[in-house]
Amino acid sequence: MATDVSPTSDLSNLPNHRLNLVAEAAGLGLWEWDPATQRSTWDQRTLQLHGLVEFDGSREAWLRQIHPEDRPAAIAALQNVSRKNDDYVLDYRINLPDGSVRYLESRGLIQRDAGGHAQRVIGTERDITSRIEAAAKQRTLNERLQLALRSVNYGTWELNVASGRVMWDDPMLEIYGLSREAAPSTRDTWIRLIHPADVTAVRATVVGVLEGRSASYECTFRITRPDGAVRHVQEYGYLQRDASGRSSRLAGLARDVTAEKAKNEAAELAEQRWQLAIEGTNEAVWDWNIERGTVYHDNQWARMLGYASDEIDDSLDAWRKLVHPDDLAASENYTLDHLSQRTPLYQAEYRMRAKGGDWHWILDRGKVVTRAPDGRALRMVGTHTDITDRKNLEKRLQRTDELADQVSRLAHIGGWEFDLQTSRLRWSGEVSRIYEVDEDYVPTIDDARKIFPAGVLEAIQASTPSSLLETFDHELPLITAKGRNIWVRVLGRVETQPGQSTRIHGALQDITGQHQAETDRRVLENQLFQVQKMETLGTLSGGIAHDFNNLLTGILGYHELAADSIPEDHPARACLAEARNASLRARELVEQILTFSRQSSETEQGPVDLRPVVEEARRFLRSTLPANIGIETEIDAACGFVNADATQIHQVILNLGSNAAHAMRTNGGTLKLTVRPRPITPEQGARLGGVTPGKYVCISMSDTGHGMDEATLRRIFEPFFTTKNTSEGTGLGLAVVHGIVRAHRGVIDLESTVGVGTTFHVYLPMSLDESAAEPTPLRPAPRGEGELVCVVDDEGLVGRFTKATIEKLGYEAVSFGSAEECLTAWQANPVAYRLLVTDQTMPGMQGTELATAMRKLIPGLLVVIMSGHFSKIYSRELDELGQVELLAKPFTTEQLSNALSQALHGKTSSS
Repeated sequence: MATDVSPTSDLSNLPNHRLNLVAEAAGLGLWEWDPATQRSTWDQRTLQLHGLVEFDGSREAWLRQIHPEDRPAAIAALQNVSRKNDDYVLDYRINLPDGSVRYLESRGLIQRDAGGHAQRVIGTERDITSRIEAAAKQRTLNERLQLALRSVNYGTWELNVASGRVMWDDPMLEIYGLSREAAPSTRDTWIRLIHPADVTAVRATVVGVLEGRSASYECTFRITRPDGAVRHVQEYGYLQRDASGRSSRLAGLARDVTAEKAKNEAAELAEQRWQLAIEGTNEAVWDWNIERGTVYHDNQWARMLGYASDEIDDSLDAWRKLVHPDDLAASENYTLDHLSQRTPLYQAEYRMRAKGGDWHWILDRGKVVTRAPDGRALRMVGTHTDITDRKNLEKRLQRTDELADQVSRLAHIGGWEFDLQTSRLRWSGEVSRIYEVDEDYVPTIDDARKIFPAGVLEAIQASTPSSLLETFDHELPLITAKGRNIWVRVLGRVETQPGQSTRIHGALQDITGQHQAETDRRVLENQLFQVQKMETLGTLSGGIAHDFNNLLTGILGYHELAADSIPEDHPARACLAEARNASLRARELVEQILTFSRQSSETEQGPVDLRPVVEEARRFLRSTLPANIGIETEIDAACGFVNADATQIHQVILNLGSNAAHAMRTNGGTLKLTVRPRPITPEQGARLGGVTPGKYVCISMSDTGHGMDEATLRRIFEPFFTTKNTSEGTGLGLAVVHGIVRAHRGVIDLESTVGVGTTFHVYLPMSLDESAAEPTPLRPAPRGEGELVCVVDDEGLVGRFTKATIEKLGYEAVSFGSAEECLTAWQANPVAYRLLVTDQTMPGMQGTELATAMRKLIPGLLVVIMSGHFSKIYSRELDELGQVELLAKPFTTEQLSNALSQALHGKTSSS
C-alpha cells in the first residue's frame, strides 16, 4: 500500500486521517525511510509487527531482524529506490525475539525531486503470515485434489485460446484410446474425434464459452475410438481471462462415463470436485461513527450483497435488518466486548441477506480507533469479507467427514498413514475404536508393531519380501489395547517420489466376524462330510445286509426243515442245532449292520422310562466287567420318558459300556453312567449337526481310560473301524450306537482327552406320552387248512424254502421266481389264490407293485411282503396298498407261521 505524504518524522500527523485509521483497523503499520540518511521512522503498529518495543531507525538494525535468506532481496529493494522506480515492493520474513518467524508485506511510494533523486519513501507493512500459510495449505489441497482425480479416472486438458493448441494428460489419452503421438494438437483435431451426431452441440457449447456467453460448461457427448468403439465422455471446461479481461485459456476435466450411461443416462455430478481458479481476496471497508450512529460503507460493501451504494442507508438499523436473526445477538455481544475493551479487536462471523434473498456468510473485523478521555468508544473502523464459499466448503467437508465416519463405523474399517521420512503414524477414529483406545490417542510406530502377535509381521515380510514395495493386503491376528484377540485385514499402498518412498497409507478393517464365520463354515463342511460318509457307508452296508438276509433266510429255513426230517436222537441234530445257532448269530450281526445304516424295520418305539432300562444295563455290565472297574450311576428322577425302543437303548448302553471297559482294561478305573434332562439350544443344535432344539434326556457314559486322539475321534463311528485286536471286536459297536441314536432322532456328543478319559453324551427326545404298553403272553400260531398260497421270490433258495415250509404248515403253495412270471402264469391259467407271499426287492417289478396288480385280478387277495430292507418301502406305497403283513428276513418257521396267520385271521402268537 502506498501513501503520498510530505516529509515528516511524526507519522501521526499524516493527512488523510480516515485512511490511516482504516489502515490501523486492517492491521497495517506505517513507516518512512530517508534514502539520504539511511534511517527509518516506524509507527507503533510497525514496531508491534516486528515484535519490538523500540527501534533505532538504522538500516543495519532492520537488516539484522530479516531472515538471512531474504536479506539479499531486501538490500536489492533498497538499491532500487535510487533508480527510476515509483514503488517500493518487498515481501520478506523476520525473526521475532521469541524465535518465531513472521511474513511481512512491505509496500512504499517513492517521492523524488525535480532531478529524479529519491527524497523519501513512505509505506505500509502488513502481517501476511496467515495468507502465506493458507497458500501452503491450498497447494496441499491441490495436490490432494490431483490424487483424487487420478483415483476416480479423470483426465485433465487445457486449450490455449490464442494459439488454439490443446494439451492432454495421460488419463485423457486412455479415455480416447490414443497414444501420445496420436494425441490431438488443436481444437479442430479434437473435434474430429467426437461422434458426428454430437459435434454440433459440443462445438456450440465451447464457442459459447470462448465468446464470453458463459464462464464454464459441462456436457456429455460420444467419441469414436480408433478401434471403432463408441464411448460416452463427460467433460467440464472453465475459461480463464487475463488482467485485461481477454480469454486466455480454457481448462477442464473429462472422464469415461460409458458404464454410468448404461445404468442411468441422466446421471450428473452432484457438485464440482475442485475449482480451477480461486477468487482473490474480497474485502470491503466500513467506518462507524458511534456518537452520531452512522456507518460509512464503501461501494464494495454494497456490491458484496448485490446492492447499489444508494440502496443501503448509513444507519446501524439498516445493518441490523440485513443480519440473520439467529446471528445478530452474538455479533452485537462481540461488538460490546470490544467497545468495553475486553477484547483487543472485534471479529465475528454471521449471515447477511443479499438482495436476491439468499444468505451470505460475512467475516467482520474491526477496531476502535478513537475513544473519549473517559474511555468511551467514539469511532470504529473495520472490513467485511465474504466467506460464503469457505463456509459452504466447511459444511460440505463436515458432512463428508460425518459420512465417512459413519461408513467406517458400519464397515468396521479405518484409515491410517505412516510418514517414512518423519516416522510419524496417524490413524482415524475407527482404527482407535478397533484398537480399543480413546480417539485422542496418539499412536507411534512401536504401537503398530506391538498390536500384532510376536513374529507375525516378520513372517509376512520373510514370505513376501516385495509386498511393502507397492501394495499389500493381509489378514492378521491383532491384540487390542485391552488384550482382546481379533482378526483384521490390513491394506496399504506406498507413495514414492523419484528415488525414495515417502509414505505408506492404507486401511485397517475388523474382520473378526467374517473370520469366525469362515471357521464355522469349515467346521460345518467337515461335519457334513462326515454325515455324507456315514450315509454312504450305511447305504453300502444296507445293500450287503439285504443280500445276506436272503442267504440267511434259506440257511435258517433248511436247517429247520432238515431238523424236522430226522429223529430226535439222530447225531446230526446236534450239528444242525449248532449251525442254526451260528445262523441266528449271523442274523444278529446283519441286524446290527442294518441298525447302523438306519434301515432296520424292527424298531418299535414308544414311551420308555429309562430308569429300569439303565438299571438293567448296569446289572449286566457289573456281571461282565472286571473287578478293577467300578460303576457309578446317577439318575435324575425328573428325566421323564423318551420315545424309544427299550431293547435298542439297552444295546446302546451295553456297547458304550463295553468300549469304556476296554479303555480301562489295563489299569482299571471308574465307569460313570448319568441320566438327566438336558435341553438343546439352537446354537448347540447347530454345533451338533443341525439337530432340532427342544427337550431331551441325556445319557452320559464316562470312563477314566486312555482317551482318544483327534485322528481316532474323526473315525470313531465308522463301521469296521476299531482300535481293538481282531479277536476282540468287529468295529460295529459304536457304528450300531450311532445308527440307533439317529433312528431315534437323537444325537451323540463326545468329549475325550488323551490320558484322561472319554465321555459320550447320548441325547434322546423327551416323550410327552408317559404311558407304557403292557406286554401280552405268547400263543402258538394256528396251522393252515389247505389255503392256496402264491410264493414269489427272485432268490431261488428262499423261494423253495418258503414254499416247502408253507406246505409243511398245512397250506398249499405255488412258487415263482419273478413278479412277471407270476402274472404271466395266472393270466394263462387263472387260479383262486387265497394269499400272496412276495419278496419286495426284485429285478423289474417290486413286491408292492405285484400285490397291487394281483389284487386287481383277484379282489380280496391277502398279502404278506418279505424283505430284509423295509426302509426302502415308502409309507405312501403301503397306505395305497391297504391291508398287508410285513415279514422281515431272515425269518424262522415260527415267524413265517405268525405272518400267514395274521394275514388270514388277523391274529398271531402275540395276539
